[in-house]
Amino acid sequence: MARPQPLALRSLGEHIGRYDHVFPLFAKAGIKVVGYDQRGCGRSGGARGDSGHYNDIMADARTVWDYAAVEGVPQFVFGHSLGGLHALSFAAFYAEDKRLAGVVASAPALQPAFEPPKIVVTVGQILRNIPFLNTFHATTDLGTRQHQGPVSWSATVRV
Repeated sequence: MARPQPLALRSLGEHIGRYDHVFPLFAKAGIKVVGYDQRGCGRSGGARGDSGHYNDIMADARTVWDYAAVEGVPQFVFGHSLGGLHALSFAAFYAEDKRLAGVVASAPALQPAFEPPKIVVTVGQILRNIPFLNTFHATTDLGTRQHQGPVSWSATVRV
């Protein structure tokens, strides 16, 4: 039977290189891990820290998923914290995809740890609607990131 192939989704404020200590463990078990930096994170383009609309995050994950898929190999999605939430969301967004064999969500960020002050929420809602403050514009250019080492991986993502 073919070894599973997980797609790794990073957590809040991280880049995929943060998991370089974990990927060799998968490699030793013969499992190829595919990971990438989301828009605005790590080595991907875009405004730092701005991954765009949630639908863009899911679409980008799907682009990497499709790029890395190998016929007959079980596909998994895994992530920790915010990455766990993204992994669960990915499974919900693409539930019809028969390639999805499972999800590993480590401490998924399903609910905020605290209720933000109402003034912060109100100001945020006002500021997001001011055009000159909302300047993130995604492109459809494709970028490639490769890593050679104990775990070799390559992913093409929209940046």
